[in-house]
Amino acid sequence: MHVIVVGAGVAGLSTALGLARRGVNVSVLERRETSFGGTSGLNAAIFRPLETQKVMTALARRNGALLDELLGHRTAWLDNRGLVFTGQTKTLRQLSAEAEAASLVSKRWRGAELLRHVPALTGGRWTEGLWLAAGGVIDLHRMARGLETECRRLGVELVYQTEVTHLSSWRGGRWAVTTRPGPERLADALVLASGAHSARLAALTGSSVHLRVFKRTLALLQPEAVRLSHVVWDVTTETYFRAESGGVLASPCDEEPCGPDATASVTQDALATLGSKLQPVAPRLASASVRRAWAGLRTFSEDQLPVIGLDPDVPGLYWCAALGGSGMTTGAALGDLAATAVLGARVPPSLAARRFSATARRRANPRRAER
Repeated sequence: MHVIVVGAGVAGLSTALGLARRGVNVSVLERRETSFGGTSGLNAAIFRPLETQKVMTALARRNGALLDELLGHRTAWLDNRGLVFTGQTKTLRQLSAEAEAASLVSKRWRGAELLRHVPALTGGRWTEGLWLAAGGVIDLHRMARGLETECRRLGVELVYQTEVTHLSSWRGGRWAVTTRPGPERLADALVLASGAHSARLAALTGSSVHLRVFKRTLALLQPEAVRLSHVVWDVTTETYFRAESGGVLASPCDEEPCGPDATASVTQDALATLGSKLQPVAPRLASASVRRAWAGLRTFSEDQLPVIGLDPDVPGLYWCAALGGSGMTTGAALGDLAATAVLGARVPPSLAARRFSATARRRANPRRAER
């Protein structure tokens, strides 16, 4: 069996590795010069072990175990500095209960104790935070090199600077993949793991799965005398920030609709949004000068969860896409799950691509179907 995986980000390399470990012949096609050249390399590299959906929290745990196995130990890929959630008390209580249910080591910090641990919050509206010991910052370079090295060791063909321009299938899923430059390639199965470009490629196959692409801003701030040891994620304003290169890396989690080839440029409106979101959380950061700013692309499905496994319409077409903002936290686990799906394993219904079949859409939206 020969499988072509399109994309050499965390989703593509993890899927390829999962397939190769199970004895499958795999080729990875990447349009850029190197792995992690797109969204996988343009993010804040935050490992967030607690998500709002239980399935994603379970994947984060599995993700950590897979990276531990790949790179030898936790400190090889993670700066385990801890993550602090801030926000409304009701939400923090819910997160605390979820952390306990997931057996995650956590503490509630209140008042002066919170400001002692996170002085950057001084002057902000929140008086309570939830600390998670397992959170931290991922070493993207080590993660990428680890995945790439292991793929090569197992015989995966990694082909860079090769763009997929056309896809056609016949006889129940056998694929012909046209590339530029390079010859046409044949495969028994095709996996779309190319981030923002997955939707464009899916359209070439007749798939009914639709994805949405957004730009998300990141800015390296230069505040005066702000000490920051932990990653901070405000769940009310949906803003996060952490120390980076002598400054503070922050994002307003903005979502500007765009195409897969959107530039990494940042608008003044996006920076203004970041300032307005930081003001009630960490006022001293809100007024900090911007040393550098850029944007990365984030891809979402209609229900905000990843799309994994066999396409509902196209035989032989598989997905590992729509990782949204959780690619670094769950990407290795999602890729391994996608690999098992190619070999016939079931995917959790909340993640399975088949949830976007025409039948599923009619059941979810009967009135719309009648029209």
